[in-house]
Amino acid sequence: MSFRCCPRGLAAVLGPALVLATALLSATTPVALAPAREDVAFDPGTYAVDGGHSTAWFGVRHLGVANFYGRFNTISGEFVLAEEAAGCSVRVSIDPASLDTASTSRDDHIRSADFLDVANHPVMSFESTSVAAGEEAGTYRVTGTLSLHGVQEEVTVDARLVGAGKTAFGDVRAGLEATFTVRRSAFGMEAMLDKLGDEIRFTLSLEGRHAG
Repeated sequence: MSFRCCPRGLAAVLGPALVLATALLSATTPVALAPAREDVAFDPGTYAVDGGHSTAWFGVRHLGVANFYGRFNTISGEFVLAEEAAGCSVRVSIDPASLDTASTSRDDHIRSADFLDVANHPVMSFESTSVAAGEEAGTYRVTGTLSLHGVQEEVTVDARLVGAGKTAFGDVRAGLEATFTVRRSAFGMEAMLDKLGDEIRFTLSLEGRHAG
């Protein structure tokens, strides 16, 4: 990759950092840091989502030229792991007011009636209605209801069991990561479509404690 707009000396100094930053920002969806192995074993049962070690982030195209990312910091819920995929389930709630894009003014705008309207819609959630095994070991096709901005839509989520087992703290945990794309206009958010893309790409990375 070349940076034609940079003076040669500056490119030599910043080149490696710019290559890394460009690679990270050009991805259409965040990269899973630890994909599941085929031999991941887990204890069946219910796992309570550990909000402090779970992440919900999103990406949207800005001005048609770059991908922009943000996250929600308050997550709760639970998921069930079973030997058969049909016995699995997931329920996640997110506080949209916990939005974080590293800009207070921008966060306030996204929370406003132009977009999330958190004053009138204080919860966004996903609850599965069916789960099927994916094509690869440790993957699932999860269909459920996404509630966002006062609108409920059925979506299908690609989920992966990232890892599971007894931890160094002595408890039993498991991690799921799911990705999906929705059109914000389908949920009544049509502001600034000429500047911000309609497609929103979500990644949910959930860590849960075995609760029985």
